[in-house]
Amino acid sequence: MGDCLLGMTVSDLFSLPSSAVLIAVFELGWGWIVVITGIFAVIEMLFVKLGIYHQIWWKTLYTSIGLLVFFPFSKAWFRRLNCRHERVLSFFTLLAILFFSRGQMSIIIFQYFASGKVTIKWVEALGVPAFMLRIPMTLYVAILLTILIMVRARWFWKAAAIAGFLTIDLVLFKMHIMQVRTYWHFVYLTVTNVLVLLIGQAFVHLVRKNEVPDTSAS
Repeated sequence: MGDCLLGMTVSDLFSLPSSAVLIAVFELGWGWIVVITGIFAVIEMLFVKLGIYHQIWWKTLYTSIGLLVFFPFSKAWFRRLNCRHERVLSFFTLLAILFFSRGQMSIIIFQYFASGKVTIKWVEALGVPAFMLRIPMTLYVAILLTILIMVRARWFWKAAAIAGFLTIDLVLFKMHIMQVRTYWHFVYLTVTNVLVLLIGQAFVHLVRKNEVPDTSAS
């Protein structure tokens, strides 16, 4: 499990985003998109063949189809974001950044530090992996922080949100939904939420600073 999560973290944090940025920034065409997708597919098949990575229900074909959609979509999204600062586009861009940033940080906390886990017995009885239960927890944090950043809320409200997240974690702990091995777990989660907030602030500042006016209507 640790090796699988390490591979997923490296892929999600470096390989896929770097490839998407490369395609978007240099405006690479379908030829390059197909080649890069093929490289990822071959690497995945090689890892399965060597026993490094095990597929349960996932297929390499799904990876290929997903990347053939993801890369052009990222390219179009980047072009639009770089052209004009639109609140809806900026909102969902920021939401995606905060969601995946916190998601990857949560993997480090829950799996690598092994400081705690989230468990709901009736959900796990349905065959849902334990780590999937962290997705809604990450999503609500990302949504609230995105809203606070986009409306330019005062730091008091942002600090209140961070404190609120900690309170919810403590309630989940009392309800035995979140199990912890050390109380440092709550410190890790709080620091993670602060870092995610700072990442969001930096992104919005960068977008507003480098906004290029849309002159197409003139």
